[in-house]
Amino acid sequence: MRNYSSPLGASEVRANPHAETTLHMKLFRAQRNFYIAGFALFLIFVLRRLVILISSQASFMLNCEAAEKQAASASAAAKRFLDEQDNKTTVVCSNENVKELKAVQNEIETLKNELTRMRKDRDAVKAQAESVSREYDNLNDEHRRVLEKVNKLEGGDNILKDK
Repeated sequence: MRNYSSPLGASEVRANPHAETTLHMKLFRAQRNFYIAGFALFLIFVLRRLVILISSQASFMLNCEAAEKQAASASAAAKRFLDEQDNKTTVVCSNENVKELKAVQNEIETLKNELTRMRKDRDAVKAQAESVSREYDNLNDEHRRVLEKVNKLEGGDNILKDK
């Protein structure tokens, strides 16, 4: 571009009338080539950075997938381990608490029997109370009839009205 940016001398313009136009054309082409080369160099750096970022993202994604798979397998292993521990604990606890469980079952049976006995007693007392109530009503009716007869025999004193 430096070659074509210097001004033409007056002698060159007189000798060749198209010299100035040719000079401007060559200057334009030199500038165009310069800008194309600069832009291409800039794009090389941009593309290089883009390739680096894409490759690092791909490696991060692979690492992430591997970590997820590892975490899933660790979780499954831990769950299996806890299930095995729960089974062992259940077996140990059931062996230790068999006597206590039997004692509680015996107590439950005793309480059930006592509850049944209490219900029978309650029903018996209830039936007895009903029978006593009926007997009382019968005796009360009989007493009223006897008083009426006594009242008729005595001749008119009204004992029932006094009550």
